[in-house]
Amino acid sequence: MDKKRIDWDKIKSDYISGDKQNGIRAYPTFRELGQKYTIAFTTICTRAKREDWSSERQIVSNKIVQRRSEKTIEQISDKGVKFDLESFRIAEATQQKLKILLNKEDIKISEGCILIKALKDNQSFAKEALGETSTEKETIIISPDFVPENDKHNE
Repeated sequence: MDKKRIDWDKIKSDYISGDKQNGIRAYPTFRELGQKYTIAFTTICTRAKREDWSSERQIVSNKIVQRRSEKTIEQISDKGVKFDLESFRIAEATQQKLKILLNKEDIKISEGCILIKALKDNQSFAKEALGETSTEKETIIISPDFVPENDKHNE
């Protein structure tokens, strides 16, 4: 009687690594492996149990998930860096525009205070975009005595 040679390394590899189908990793069952290699699935089960294939499959599966998570984190991080830099550029451009408005000679004090507040908010936004955080809350208080008479009606 001619006994066929069984490629247990290939069968084990198929079971542990699975196969990527339509972008999703699929893992065969012992029954599917038995059909593919024309071996009784109980024979495969016995061998797999003895050699603890399921633990090896879990280790490989965990590594695949970890690599995928690392790639996802890297992509999100790259997008975050681009977003932060763009936010910083916007804050910088806004700051330049506010400087121009603050340098106008006919600007009202109340308008100036609003612009200063906007500049301060803009600066905080830019720092946060670069990863700096500030728990400090600042308030701009304008004394009514500071506002000239001709500007009080605009309040």
